[in-house]
Amino acid sequence: EAIPARSDAGPEDWAKDAQSGDLGAVAGGGLLTLDMRLFGGIPAVNDYGSVSLSNIPAGALGLLFDRQYGLLPYGPVYILALYGLLALPRQLGWVRSGPMLTLLVSYFAFIASFSFWFGAFSPPSRMLVPVMPIFVAGLATALHRWRGWRMTIAAIALALADWAIIAQLIAVPRLRYNYWDGKSVLLAYLSEVWETDITQVLPTFVVPEQASYVWAAWAVAGLVGIYVLITINRPVSRSNRNANRRRNDRYAPTPPSRMPGSLPTMGSVVITPDGERREDT
Repeated sequence: EAIPARSDAGPEDWAKDAQSGDLGAVAGGGLLTLDMRLFGGIPAVNDYGSVSLSNIPAGALGLLFDRQYGLLPYGPVYILALYGLLALPRQLGWVRSGPMLTLLVSYFAFIASFSFWFGAFSPPSRMLVPVMPIFVAGLATALHRWRGWRMTIAAIALALADWAIIAQLIAVPRLRYNYWDGKSVLLAYLSEVWETDITQVLPTFVVPEQASYVWAAWAVAGLVGIYVLITINRPVSRSNRNANRRRNDRYAPTPPSRMPGSLPTMGSVVITPDGERREDT
């Protein structure tokens, strides 16, 4: 079972939540100030191409899976964040997780509706920077909720892959930027180094193809299937076991106690030294 969603939150808890909101507002204000300073204002909508609801399917899938600009090809550790985001309502409750998930979905739909959802000459996943704190919350939730050797191995492997990609982008700076032609410069470079063509391993949604949608459908089905399996077979974490134990202990009989200089008692019953039980008057 999940830990109850802060039903016993007190003034101190609400103060912490308010402080977290203040930090978010300060960070957002700082980002807006920097944007105004660098660009002289907020970029116009038409700077990112045409806007249409028909762009959303390709844009939303591309933000995650695209071989040039997708989040997961360049940050595979965030695969775990997707599972954490699905579990966020159960972990925090809808009151606390609802605003975060609503913001994430709304932002995804908004960015995906642009024909230039990838940000043109921007680095990979640049358009997702404003909502990365929400992905981090999902990642933290996944690591907390599913504890065990399988999750540990998966997290370490994905983190190492993440660091390897970062090291490659630092070592060869030109790999950070793509021209929106559906050809990943990183995959092309690795194909030359490894002498194996891997340029078509991942899909492209900058130049959408039917095969790209089929690839994404299989990927989503696989991720959902894994989520169902780990949810059904999820071992209860230590913190959840302690919470369940505390919850059940409320209905357990009062254990015997012995105060200094007094007889051991159980509720209103006194146990005498010779083992007899009598009512405590």
